Amino acid sequence: MLELLSEKENVWNVLANSDKPVIVYGMGNGSQKIIETLLSFGGQVSDIFASDEFVRGHSFLGYKVLKYSEICEKYEDFI
Repeated sequence: MLELLSEKENVWNVLANSDKPVIVYGMGNGSQKIIETLLSFGGQVSDIFASDEFVRGHSFLGYKVLKYSEICEKYEDFI
C-alpha cells in the first residue's frame, strides 16, 4: 500500500491510458477544460452525460449529451 502512495503518476496519464471508457459529467466550462486537457494528453472521451432534467437532445463539443441511465445501459464499466 505504501508503494502506491509514493508513486507520482499524473491523473491525466492514468485516464489517457485507461482501458475503460472515460465519461464526463456536465456541459460547462469545467467539463470543457477537462475534455481539452485529457485530449492534450492523448486520451479520449467516450461520452458526456448530464442530469436527466437537462438532457433534451443537447450536444456539447460535438458529443450527444446522454442521461446517466443511458450511460449505464451503454457501458458495463467506465471512469
